[in-house]
Amino acid sequence: MSYPFQLAIRNSVGFQFGVPLIERTFYCKVAGRVCVTFIIIIKSPMKLSLLAVFGLCVLSRAQSLCNGFSSLCDKKYSEVMWSCTHNSYSISTINPPGVAANQLQGYSLTKQWNSGYRCFNVGFRSCDIFNVGPLNSSLTELKLLIDANPTDVVTIYFENSGSPTVSTARLAAALIAAGFKSSYFWAQPAGSTTSDSWPTLSTMISSSSRVVLLTTTTDLTTYPWILSYNDLSAESYYTVTSASGFNCSQFRPASGTRGLFVLNHFRSVSLLAFGTMPDYSDSSTTNSASSINAHISSCTSVGTKVNFLFVDWGNIGDAVLVVATANGVTPVISNNTGPVITSVSSPTSGIKIPFLSDAKQPQSYNWLIVTVITTVGVLFAAVIV
Repeated sequence: MSYPFQLAIRNSVGFQFGVPLIERTFYCKVAGRVCVTFIIIIKSPMKLSLLAVFGLCVLSRAQSLCNGFSSLCDKKYSEVMWSCTHNSYSISTINPPGVAANQLQGYSLTKQWNSGYRCFNVGFRSCDIFNVGPLNSSLTELKLLIDANPTDVVTIYFENSGSPTVSTARLAAALIAAGFKSSYFWAQPAGSTTSDSWPTLSTMISSSSRVVLLTTTTDLTTYPWILSYNDLSAESYYTVTSASGFNCSQFRPASGTRGLFVLNHFRSVSLLAFGTMPDYSDSSTTNSASSINAHISSCTSVGTKVNFLFVDWGNIGDAVLVVATANGVTPVISNNTGPVITSVSSPTSGIKIPFLSDAKQPQSYNWLIVTVITTVGVLFAAVIV
């Protein structure tokens, strides 16, 4: 596994008791993540005073974390199960939720992320009742979260169910307007539709192409990074009105296997001639570990590997925990009060520096390695200043 190593330097000038000070801050970054930070204070005339030598981000194995865990790095994207919020953007403006909402009031994309979700369903809808605002706001929020978490692989399923559908060019323009570049996205080679054809998480992270964008309308010649949901995945039935309706029968496509499988685990309430609406009243039961595990087991029993678990009301129940357990890891979930990572940008270099308050990842402390790296950094700093 190879990762880029960077040493970034930021200078700032200040005064203490009328004496000019130059503060030189060094950021050692591995795979875009700050591993060691140390600060040298230069007091005039050239008197060195070591203010602090600490590993602000004592991630001795930062370069081997993938979605928070080193054990996931060598797994293929298709070997990992992903917890997903269904209609992630459809957030209720009232409590209890309205007819068309799939997520509770205040459960923003950021809070969904903080809960442990790394798979999101956004899109265009044709009916006014589903209108929750510009797509750009959802994409911009996701872009900020993705940038702040450089060792996470993320999936975005773009639902193109409007009438008329949105062209691939328009979707690409919306992504670019939100700050994305094509290099953010993994371009699965044409014809590589089997489960084995997907790269490992470490490959995607080290290449910085760690976002998988799936949608139903594609132009793979012009936009090879906007992948075909229909060609790469199959899914279970999604209008289930009772617990007995959960099974692993493939609904779309009607025939043929795909390399990825989507398990839709959410219930709806029938409105007779008016269709259905998400069933909030039974959400605690539907999203319980027993219900989810039983649904997954129905797939396992017929030899189907579940790749994506989609749920409504993502902050209710055990979806993230069940998926983490299936992946052999234990999630660290924030309290949903704010961003998992707080970041600042250097006014001179624009380097984004995550603080140690990254609650989503278990930290691996190896003080010997941290000490060695810090010592070498300090010696290097003393030489160049």
